[in-house]
Amino acid sequence: MEATEPGPFELVAWNINAGVGEEPSADFAAITQALDRYGDAELYALSEVHPRWAMNLDRAARASGQRLLMGEDGRRQRLALIVDEARFEVLEWEELYTVDKDGRGRAPLSALLR
Repeated sequence: MEATEPGPFELVAWNINAGVGEEPSADFAAITQALDRYGDAELYALSEVHPRWAMNLDRAARASGQRLLMGEDGRRQRLALIVDEARFEVLEWEELYTVDKDGRGRAPLSALLR
């Protein structure tokens, strides 16, 4: 894949705040509508993402030429990145479990992009 020239890009960071014990399906439409308002962003950094949203987020990302990278740590409140694959090549990504050794928090999600 050939990436575009380096330069400024738009990043949207959003704490979705899934909420513990709440049913996520009713909130998903509101989340996708809010993401659509920032449709030109090339990178989304999302926190507190309910794992039940993963399949729908992945489908929405793929439909717009983007890729979802979703962490597995954090029970119902996980971290995720949505990366525009026309702009960035994902070289590697991982959760940094060494930062959350005791398992009481949520491991950071790290990605190396070109």
